[in-house]
Amino acid sequence: MVERGSRSRGRPTVEERAAQRERLSSDGSDRYARLILALRQGRPEPMGRERSYPLRWHPIARKLLIAAITIAIAYLSVRVGLDLIRERRIDTWAGPDTTVQSGQRLAGCPAIDSLNDNVFPSWIRYGGRVYALGNQLRPVVDSRSSPGPAESGYTLGEMRLLLDNDTPAGRSRDIVILVLPTSRAGQVFRVVPDCT
Repeated sequence: MVERGSRSRGRPTVEERAAQRERLSSDGSDRYARLILALRQGRPEPMGRERSYPLRWHPIARKLLIAAITIAIAYLSVRVGLDLIRERRIDTWAGPDTTVQSGQRLAGCPAIDSLNDNVFPSWIRYGGRVYALGNQLRPVVDSRSSPGPAESGYTLGEMRLLLDNDTPAGRSRDIVILVLPTSRAGQVFRVVPDCT
């Protein structure tokens, strides 16, 4: 039978551990440095080399990053493609005849090329004249006794072309109004004499 406190299995006894603690505390040197040295099994830390931890990616993170980049590129491509198609397209309005047209860009008319709107076209051709997108709104639902803008009979989807008969500019057809069905005001378009 083995006595208690003997070193039969290679473990230090209680007395040996107490003596080692006493030796470490009475030595006066840095206990933390000795602990690190003991944990590193006596090997000193190499000088001049910083610790570097390799970047480890989660297996799914790379796939998610690639998917996000692909979706962003696809979205931007579709957006740019649709904008290019919209800029080059000329729409013909439904109505009594097919003479009313609109679009975003009009060749030979630099005054219109700088205009842009996400809802309304930049120009509209009506009655042989070209009208450019203005920066003014005109009420189309009015509680006063004036009749308000008159219907022209031309539509493009839900958008309608109205004629202003209340102002001198409207009666001389220097302005026309485009309106959506849910709005109480219409976008004013002014005639551009240099464009045809």
